[in-house]
Amino acid sequence: MKYALIILALFFVAANADLRIDMVYYDPFNARGSEAVLIANTGPNTIDLTGYKLATRTSPQDHTLQGHIQPFSTYLAAYAGWSENKDNQSWPDAQHEQTITLANNGGYVHLTTPDGTILDTVGWKNTEYYLGTPHPGVAKGMALVRVQDTQNNSADFAELLPFSTIEEPEEGIALEIDVQNVPSELLNISIEDDFPDREGIQLLPLAQGREVWVNVTVRDNNTLHATTVTVNGVALTANTSATQDTFTGQVLITAFTEALNITVQDEEHTVTELIPIEVLAAASLSTPDNIQATLAPGRAHNTTLTLQNTGGAPVHLHIRGNAPRSTQHLLGKVYYEILGEEHELLLDVREHQVALAPGQTLEMRIITQASFVPAGRYSGQLVIAGVLT
Repeated sequence: MKYALIILALFFVAANADLRIDMVYYDPFNARGSEAVLIANTGPNTIDLTGYKLATRTSPQDHTLQGHIQPFSTYLAAYAGWSENKDNQSWPDAQHEQTITLANNGGYVHLTTPDGTILDTVGWKNTEYYLGTPHPGVAKGMALVRVQDTQNNSADFAELLPFSTIEEPEEGIALEIDVQNVPSELLNISIEDDFPDREGIQLLPLAQGREVWVNVTVRDNNTLHATTVTVNGVALTANTSATQDTFTGQVLITAFTEALNITVQDEEHTVTELIPIEVLAAASLSTPDNIQATLAPGRAHNTTLTLQNTGGAPVHLHIRGNAPRSTQHLLGKVYYEILGEEHELLLDVREHQVALAPGQTLEMRIITQASFVPAGRYSGQLVIAGVLT
């Protein structure tokens, strides 16, 4: 009887040793629905995965598995909602879906038995756990895919599309296909718009000009590492070398700006698109300088501004903005009082039909509240525009 128990224990360890991690997809386009880990059974026995876990930097039991993995087959553990939200609907369904946290800037995945024994580890970028040396990491939309098994993460995994495989070629007719480098595609262009419910792009003016956010999503089959995107001569930025990403930046708009000229350029091609915009007509409005104050936590600060219509036609006021904040904390709410009425400062434009006549002045009181926040510099913005009545 004792001998039989020893044989059973040895068989159990051998079955575990056949399990390994074959793919880690940690930086998908859809961050909530496409993270996944592919487990392979390289042995001849079916293994019950009930209670096995995927441990990550966040938790030693980040993903708890269930079900069986057949001999010489794979088992896909994916983020909750994989079937609806995976980046590519042609990818296989997962055997198990559960929330999982895989860090883009450096992390690891352990495959562990129910008792916590680590069977395999894959680490990338800045990580404390890895085999051999950590993999340097992959671009967004690419996966760590196993190409060999030498117990060295940097050598065993390649940057490939998810579910790619590398197989030994068989004898036969060689197929060599040259894929052309086609021009980049502009998939989507989004521009800050003060009146999104109206047709076209409409912006409220500022006397000194105004910077608006522009986002341009580009796809290039030759990857984006040599692709540049400019809008009216301003270069936008992206943080990837994958085949698709969004380039983002701020572009100065003045009263004379009629369109956004978008240029996408790679090694061989240039693609341009012209987006008309409308800068709303406005009379000249004199506004005060920047507001600076020192506040104690839990206190409020009042500032009175004097606005003057220095143009030649009556104007209404359009007011918007955001409360001051640091990199981590919001200072509190900001209110403004105009014509005896108090309003909270919001990102959405609020119109005040004041009909401020040429040469007329109007006082506006700003109330800044400080909640109990850490000491430091808090910055916000108040935008006041005079619009023709």
